[in-house]
Order: sequence, then structure tokens, then C-alpha cells
Amino acid sequence: MLAVSVLAISHVAGVPFRRFRELLWARRGTMLIGLVLMLPVFLTGVDWIRWWVIISFDLSVVFLLYAATQPEVDRAPTRRTLTVFAVGVILLAVVPVGIIPGFGAPVPM
Repeated sequence: MLAVSVLAISHVAGVPFRRFRELLWARRGTMLIGLVLMLPVFLTGVDWIRWWVIISFDLSVVFLLYAATQPEVDRAPTRRTLTVFAVGVILLAVVPVGIIPGFGAPVPM
């Protein structure tokens, strides 16, 4: 889930994740503080799925904030980028509702 989230955002934004990773690696202290701040989530959570969703969401928000400051964002999106964005939005809308079996809610009849 983490890899899919970050790769989709990277593709839609046009900003390579590699640069973001290098920035995180250069600021290890800040990254460690962020990891410590997520510790209460793990103390209150009961399953790995929720933990990965929360980690993916947190990292995705930080990557979006980083990507918003990059020059690639000013370029016009390609047709493929718009398709990836649309599919991502649809998946994010469908999964929490429970239409996809196995994500916690019964399939509607």
C-alpha cells in the first residue's frame, strides 16, 4: 500500500520519489522525530492493515507538500497521468465504502 501510494503520487505529480528520499535521508533527525510521533498510533491500533494505511497516508501527505514546491508541477499533465489520477480517486472512494470485498464491509446486494 505504501509503495503504490507513493508511486501513484509521484507519477501524477511528475516529481521523482528518488529526490524526496534523498532529502529525507539528509534530514535523518527530522525523520526520526516523525517516526517517534507515530508511535501512539501503533499503541492504539490492533491490526497491520490500519497501520500501513496510516503510514501511507502520512508519507503521502509529506510527499505531496514536497512535490508542490517542485518545478515539475507546473507542466501540463499527460493523458496517462490524468487516467492514473482518475483511477486513484475512484479507488480511494470505493475502498472505504466497502464495495471491494475484504476491506471490512459487506458487499451490497
